[in-house]
Amino acid sequence: MRTILFWFILISIPSCNLVEWHHKSNVKSLQKKGIEEGYFKTDSLNIHYYKGGEGPPLLFLHGFGGDALLSWKYYLKKFSKNYTVIAPDNLWFGESSATVEPSLENQAAAMHQLLKHLDIEKVMVVGQSYGGFITMEMNRQNHKIMDYMVIVNSPGPTFDKKWIDTLIKNEGAQSKEELFVFDDYKGVNRLMGFSYKHPTKLPKKLAQNVYMKYFKPFPDEKRTLLKTLHDNSDRMMDFYKSRSFPSFVIWSDSDEIFPVCEGEKLASFLKANFVVFKNVGHVSIIKKKKSGARFLKKILDARRQIAFPNQD
Repeated sequence: MRTILFWFILISIPSCNLVEWHHKSNVKSLQKKGIEEGYFKTDSLNIHYYKGGEGPPLLFLHGFGGDALLSWKYYLKKFSKNYTVIAPDNLWFGESSATVEPSLENQAAAMHQLLKHLDIEKVMVVGQSYGGFITMEMNRQNHKIMDYMVIVNSPGPTFDKKWIDTLIKNEGAQSKEELFVFDDYKGVNRLMGFSYKHPTKLPKKLAQNVYMKYFKPFPDEKRTLLKTLHDNSDRMMDFYKSRSFPSFVIWSDSDEIFPVCEGEKLASFLKANFVVFKNVGHVSIIKKKKSGARFLKKILDARRQIAFPNQD
């Protein structure tokens, strides 16, 4: 009730950009924990990221929408106590951009360049939704740096596109690009409707702020990312068929985008452990952050004992 009243008061202030205010507040809260913003720039890349903490490197990759801060703020705070946490904005999301061709391969290559810039030789990676696709492509490009993959609600190369076709039909859309890259604030509530099990409809002003901050920038690049998402799925399938990597797959029982059967299929293909979070939609551990963080800590700490025994 207090949360609803808080947002109602803010909405009543004409000059208040709620989303920008919230973003700046979250950045300050991370800084209090020693987690700072950084920028990695080359001739073709401009990657904005957060980094802090001490211990084995742990990379968080967000999904298709929002940015690193919106997705991972809680996790960065929690895991910075025992890990060196890094959370970049994916290319063409948040404050990151590039002049390279938009593609999954270039997303993954950019993350490798960032890790090299940060002098990281071995890393554990948590990728949610689109971030899971990037994680698996990173491993395909250079598996020597990838110590452990945690894939969250992201089917990777085993995905059956009929599920997206069903979602498109159910939502009355013409394409997946229309569902995830929209032209006005009304698309925000539709996206939340099939991403959350119990979505809250945002008031018009708040939805407009969200749209302007997270969805309006780089629409052409984002549409290209979606259209080309599966262009290298055959190469990825061939790569993982002949190899086995330490990995864990996390899903949710009410995912309308990628049903739980897709998670089971991916886990079987990767020979990975598998767990399903109950009563939550596509955003799974982003929504259930407390239980998600506890579970993630358990599996990462277990892997840490094997991969980074000298950093305990």
